[in-house]
Amino acid sequence: MAKTDTAILLVKRTLNAGIRADYILMDTWFTTEPMIRSILAEGLDVIGMVKQLKQRYRYKGGLYTLPELLSTDCSLSNAEIVRKYGNRWSIECFFKASKSFMKLGTEFQDRSFDAMVSHTTIVFTRYILLEWIRRNQNDQKTYGELFFMFCDDIQDMDLSNALQGLMSL
Repeated sequence: MAKTDTAILLVKRTLNAGIRADYILMDTWFTTEPMIRSILAEGLDVIGMVKQLKQRYRYKGGLYTLPELLSTDCSLSNAEIVRKYGNRWSIECFFKASKSFMKLGTEFQDRSFDAMVSHTTIVFTRYILLEWIRRNQNDQKTYGELFFMFCDDIQDMDLSNALQGLMSL
């Protein structure tokens, strides 16, 4: 199967499992007309990166260049779309770590879709457990009451006292 067909199959399986989403977030490689059309047919919106070339994009019956499209009235503001698309960076870091350190795609070879899903689930579970351990050992926010005590102090400070404290540091 082509990667885009597999991606659509995964979206359909996810929706059939009862997991709901408002939109699908994708990079330029997946942001193609057939892919977008398939996702829209599933009742989801798409947020994807497109390259600014000479082509025009069809939106609500009109044809637009990319700058014109960005200035049209969307259900999300452009700033909100950029913020949501920015979430891709943490996803990219996650996949890089999964492939480089957790052997995603290299530890196990099989052509069965179910076997690949099982392998991916095992790798992601490993990642989650290691990240949980790392956070508990390194993240100050996991020290429970001490963190919340400092949060309460900071929230009670007004702007001038906070700036004075920063300047004295």
